[in-house]
Amino acid sequence: MLALIAALFLCLFLHLTVLALVGTLLGVTLRELSYGFGPVIASWGRVQLKAFPLGGAVRFKDTRAEDLESWERDGTFDGQPMLVQLVVMLSGSTALLALAFAITPGEAFPAFKDGFGQVISGAFSPLTRAQGLLADASTAISQLSFFSLLALVAVKMASFNLLPLPSLNGGALIALIANKIGVAAIWRPSYTQALLFAYMALAFSWLLAWIVYLF
Repeated sequence: MLALIAALFLCLFLHLTVLALVGTLLGVTLRELSYGFGPVIASWGRVQLKAFPLGGAVRFKDTRAEDLESWERDGTFDGQPMLVQLVVMLSGSTALLALAFAITPGEAFPAFKDGFGQVISGAFSPLTRAQGLLADASTAISQLSFFSLLALVAVKMASFNLLPLPSLNGGALIALIANKIGVAAIWRPSYTQALLFAYMALAFSWLLAWIVYLF
């Protein structure tokens, strides 16, 4: 279990750090890099360490989230060319996939491809399908070396982050493309609320599955 926790923390750190670094290197102003959620327990400039470690966030300067004057808009994320925004959005998951391919080159892509279906099917069947997936994960944890486990966690985290749901990189990617092709003009707030509900339902379903598996 300690190996799994360590792998999760390392993958989370890699994902968030690469996302922040790539954005900064491409000229986007970083507002906040948070490791974890909840109350801040330590901070170093724009980097924050928070109380609950399973998660985090990267927040860039963005006119959609801030009320900025015209002379303050240099370095905004939404002011960058579409290609730059795409590169930044995909950088964290790309780093995770690169790590997985470096460790287990023959197994990374099949695991990545299967990851999407596993997350969705497990959420739809938390008492059946998810239980089997959790049992398989438990077996893998006990049998794999730490680096093989790290590769597995990295590829599954990449799959999860690329799901087309709000709060995930995949959701931000879909929103960017929709805005560029004009779909955003007919998009209603209720659609976003529905997708956000789907994301919360998915997370709750997996939490339920995990609790059932443990007890």
